[in-house]
Amino acid sequence: MGEQARGLGAALAKAGKPLPPWLLRPTLMPHLAAVWGAFLSLSSCRQVGMGLGPIPWTAMDRYATRMDLTDPDDFAEFEYLIRAMDTKYLEIVRDKEEEKPNRGRA
Repeated sequence: MGEQARGLGAALAKAGKPLPPWLLRPTLMPHLAAVWGAFLSLSSCRQVGMGLGPIPWTAMDRYATRMDLTDPDDFAEFEYLIRAMDTKYLEIVRDKEEEKPNRGRA
């Protein structure tokens, strides 16, 4: 969090006001920026049907090939990080879906 954001957070806390969600988000470490960008790009490859599906392995493999990520250990780490983000993302989406009213479903 930057200095201005910390100052804003302190002022809001002192005033007893809630912090906006954007102020609570975690800081992205610079060395993970490329993986975050890959996750955002790969999210468009999901299967959509009865619900949102995970990012396919084939899409990760194709992306890694395009980005010249050919070392097996590097790909394993890339896949692990994408899967970890994807699992959490799908969990958040499913939790939000469960919170919605049933809208006439029996």
